[in-house]
Amino acid sequence: MEKHQEKVKQVNSILNEWDFIGVFPGEGGPTDEYNCMVGPLVTLLEKKAGRDEIRTYLDQELTEHFGIEQYSKADFEKALDKLVALQ
Repeated sequence: MEKHQEKVKQVNSILNEWDFIGVFPGEGGPTDEYNCMVGPLVTLLEKKAGRDEIRTYLDQELTEHFGIEQYSKADFEKALDKLVALQ
């Protein structure tokens, strides 16, 4: 359980650092804006999902859930790299 909770914190930290919708969680903005993505991402990481499956999930969340059609591919890949590294 402790390992799971640590992964939850790490995923949340990566998403807040990425801050793809610009709520500035480290500067007084909400720190729970991306919580809806943490659980599914941790599940994907714990089941050792492939990079492409994680990429697909992230892309789907950005476009369908958050309604973002254009985003920095470089920042996306950086966040994806950090998430995959947690496996």
